[in-house]
Amino acid sequence: MKNYPNPSFVLLSLILLILAGCADPQKKIDAVNALPKTTIEITETLFEFGIVQQGDRIKHSFVFKNTGTQPLVIGHVKTSCSCTSSDWSNEPVAPGAEAIVTLDLNTSDKEGGISKGALVFMNTEEEKVRVMMKGTVETGK
Repeated sequence: MKNYPNPSFVLLSLILLILAGCADPQKKIDAVNALPKTTIEITETLFEFGIVQQGDRIKHSFVFKNTGTQPLVIGHVKTSCSCTSSDWSNEPVAPGAEAIVTLDLNTSDKEGGISKGALVFMNTEEEKVRVMMKGTVETGK
């Protein structure tokens, strides 16, 4: 008797291949929305970094635990401005495992109270979750 691959795994693999070759964020988001839905638990959606000096880089990782029965896939992370970059894995996250989205905020041209963040698009019922970094940037004056 032959063992055939799980149909869900085949579908997920095909969608991931499409995502890997797709430069258009909206196409990635649409592809992820077509996947079977899962559920997540987020330890925090707001990181308060306090007071920093202008020019400091603030990095923070947000953890998304897959509490559902389907693999979690992050299709795109849209940051609120060009001063914030993001990093995440394109690999599916198994049920029970965690995905990490890291934001990197460049404060070179910032001053005073700031709040920057990102929308994380994934195959959950909510389709997207907002994560934020907030604090105060002081100048050396």
